[in-house]
Amino acid sequence: MDFNASARQIALDLAEPTPLIFGVYFHAVFAVPEAEDLLREAANAARKRAKGSVAAAMVEKIESGAIHVEILERDAMPLPAQELLNYFNDGAEEVSRVQNSTHVAVVSCLNDRRPPHATHWAALATADAAAKSLSGVVFDPQQNHCRKIQNFSDPFPENGNIKIIDHVSIVRSIDDDGFTWVTTMGMTSLGLPNFELRGAPENLGSNFGAVLAGVAQRTVDALDEQMQHNADADNLKIPARWIVQLSDLARASGEAVPAGAPATAGVEVELKLVDPAEGEEDLEQLVSVSPAPKYLEHPNGRDAGYYQFLHELLGAAPDNTKNVAEQNAAMAQASARAKSELPDVKARFLEGLPMGAQFYVKKGYAHDEGTEYMWIFVKNWTGDVLSGAIANDPVFRKELTAGTQVECKESEVYDWLIALHDGSMEGAYTSR
Repeated sequence: MDFNASARQIALDLAEPTPLIFGVYFHAVFAVPEAEDLLREAANAARKRAKGSVAAAMVEKIESGAIHVEILERDAMPLPAQELLNYFNDGAEEVSRVQNSTHVAVVSCLNDRRPPHATHWAALATADAAAKSLSGVVFDPQQNHCRKIQNFSDPFPENGNIKIIDHVSIVRSIDDDGFTWVTTMGMTSLGLPNFELRGAPENLGSNFGAVLAGVAQRTVDALDEQMQHNADADNLKIPARWIVQLSDLARASGEAVPAGAPATAGVEVELKLVDPAEGEEDLEQLVSVSPAPKYLEHPNGRDAGYYQFLHELLGAAPDNTKNVAEQNAAMAQASARAKSELPDVKARFLEGLPMGAQFYVKKGYAHDEGTEYMWIFVKNWTGDVLSGAIANDPVFRKELTAGTQVECKESEVYDWLIALHDGSMEGAYTSR
């Protein structure tokens, strides 16, 4: 994500350290453990799970008293809401440990935001070590879900860098007007406000969740860079307009952009600070993210602009295939393969593709000189009919501009394509 130096800026408040809390729910079979014993185990775990200067900094935080542990009866800390555990698909064993707990070990600290984030990692190491020792489970109230039990011994990053996927939840819902509403949960644990994106078509929540994660990751990276040079700054100034690129989405998920991924110039987003409404002052300040005005003012409507935004970001749909002859044996074979796989692809689409993935089908449109094959960005699949928007401007069928809403029967599908958020693709056999 590149900075636009000419744009106005918004300032994110850094005046106060932010609290970081984890709740370790466990069933006390015999005596309740002492906090000092759990901290000793945490220091040992930090030495094993981290390396070099990061490990040393984590141990120093634990042994200096920067990390606090308090053992309480379970009811002293509100239990996680069952609907949240269900929403985040927390595992059966994690949920069982919460429900059967008798006590909670509250791990807390003040996060100083300084890279390599030793305070953050030390608190997490303490919570994980306590849960592992007590056969308990770690609940993260910032993200509102439980950490996976199998992750309690995973190594920490050697450089201490933060990946959004590990610390921030992306929550998707539908607002009163039927549009997607995407928010982050957990940015406050990193010393930053949460982000939101509203107004996208209902079926694009996963895609724009990945976009929001990319913006959040770039903000964390910007904070790290500032803290290395000016740790006493009372705010972080970021441009009100950024160019989002595939690399931002990849960093947020902890992945690399694959070799051969399409090179795109990125897409512009706008950022605004949103203060709580009157009478809701107890709610937190948010950063609102939206596609730039050129997308929201798309000539074919707002929905078409959101589709165009994703198409330009991912560069997913190949150029239109023009005048392909049906008798071309290689092309016919490629299309036959795509059609044979369509039932499995349908099942995957209806079950839900991974966050940030896009699904296209190619359909032929007749014109005076032959057939022009165009990619359709699929929005819905009902029965044997797929509906969506033309992904790019045609050459011959000028009335079908990018964003035009169209339908395609399963029998009309010439090819299909799943574009993943990291730039890799599946399908597109007729475009190879």
